[in-house]
Amino acid sequence: MRQSRLRLSALTDERLPVLPTMLGPDATEMLDAAIEASGGRVTAANPAQVTWRPGRSLVVRYEARVAWHNREKAMPEVLVASTGEELPSGATVVENEEGRVVVWRLGDDPGLPGLAVVTERERTRSLLDELNAPPGPVKCRLRSYRPTRRAVAELQVGKLRLFAKVVAPGEVAALQSRHQLLAKHLPVPRSHGWSEEYGIVMLKEMTGATLRECLVEKSLPLPNPQEFAGLLDRIPDPGDSVRLTSSLQNVHEYVKLLRHILPKLDARLDHLVEQLSDIDDSGPVVPIHGDFYEAQMLVSQGQVTGLLDVDTVGLGYRKTTGRRSSVI
Repeated sequence: MRQSRLRLSALTDERLPVLPTMLGPDATEMLDAAIEASGGRVTAANPAQVTWRPGRSLVVRYEARVAWHNREKAMPEVLVASTGEELPSGATVVENEEGRVVVWRLGDDPGLPGLAVVTERERTRSLLDELNAPPGPVKCRLRSYRPTRRAVAELQVGKLRLFAKVVAPGEVAALQSRHQLLAKHLPVPRSHGWSEEYGIVMLKEMTGATLRECLVEKSLPLPNPQEFAGLLDRIPDPGDSVRLTSSLQNVHEYVKLLRHILPKLDARLDHLVEQLSDIDDSGPVVPIHGDFYEAQMLVSQGQVTGLLDVDTVGLGYRKTTGRRSSVI
């Protein structure tokens, strides 16, 4: 852990001079300046997730501890700090000679108002009542979180288990429509209801373990590879003309980040870019998943039982043509 912290704090970005502070030990003081107005004192903060676009933006999610004036012990909190070209409005601003940073607590994410609902049990219970879920106490567990973009919370209500997918309110109608459409063709999570106001779709639980878990476990039976290709063949046209960017089109962005993090690999990265530039990623435009990998597929007893994260479905290229090189 200490080595990781040292490596993080050693990173620099000329256009984001506040980066060393956000990733180093001084982050606690920066976060404390933002939380102090709410009656808290940040006693510890460790970066748990970093999204860095060199020269453009930096978003850091911290596992922190905050001592509130009305509590005897410091409590665990998720805090987020963001800096860059475009800062979200509606969060606390901390500014010094290094730059301008906005800070917020998990439930105050300026892009995801639904997080305030799924992280407060009473509000979660009220929403579940509106969606005709069974009565009873609710257990909530945050499963994933990309600040200002999306989050997933697991909700247990008696024997019913739901997964609340939280997105920006302006995106939730399209997400609901995708699940309704794809459920007619594929084993995708079915919607139990949705909230346009908060940007939440309640998704029903599906059976199976992820393909990744099965590959790690090794003793679990795996489906025939053709079953996975078959899933892609069954994806319908979502009908909204959304075009997805090929990963090859983003190679230079990925390489730019890797050069900052691992400068010793410059020569290898140059070779990699050269080899990838020879691959032709054009082809027929067809419906694709957009984020198709082993953690997005559920498997049970050697059969594919689920396909997850279908909000990425759109139109794009499924296959590449031209020369393929073994470069890694």
